[in-house]
Amino acid sequence: MFDENALKKFYADISTGKGVSIEDFQNRLESLFSDDRSAGDLNKYRLGRRPWKKLRDEITPVSRFLRFNDIEMDRIRFPLDSNTPDCWLLKKGADDLGIEVTIERGRERFHRTREMIETGIGRGFVGVQDNAPQEDFDRRMSHSRTMYSTEQALNARGIAYEDFRINEKGTDGVLNGVDLTGGKRRWKNLRPVLSVCLIRAR
Repeated sequence: MFDENALKKFYADISTGKGVSIEDFQNRLESLFSDDRSAGDLNKYRLGRRPWKKLRDEITPVSRFLRFNDIEMDRIRFPLDSNTPDCWLLKKGADDLGIEVTIERGRERFHRTREMIETGIGRGFVGVQDNAPQEDFDRRMSHSRTMYSTEQALNARGIAYEDFRINEKGTDGVLNGVDLTGGKRRWKNLRPVLSVCLIRAR
């Protein structure tokens, strides 16, 4: 059962001073997500409630980033202390690499997720930026779901990228994008933009 006790043990293991091997990290994470979870814990994870928030907002984005980019390091450590960076990649004989995770349009994701939990149906795109007033979110979410274009999605994402570069200037980071629906062929050429990616902000 993947409950809070199992989560706390996982947190303890990946936050030790020496960290864990990346292979063990990925295997443990995959094993945990294959276990059963209660509906309450699943919804807490979806909404980023404690103690599931760091798993959703820091650990799983880094896991996807490592898989996507085939990064070869020996070990990984997550301090889980709310300081920068969110994790360290460790390799014997090389400098440690710190990674900071930033959630793109996190407020939109929260509203979309809450709607899905409450109604059983969720929309794939809202298009409101994190710095918008709450009234904009309330107004958009009060309307029925509407279709959106690829251009709308990419434009919203591009604005979030610029915010990331401003907010995380001088750091290495993983930008965790909002998932967009669409066929594999439709998004194939957009994969570098629409996937978790490493950005060295300048």
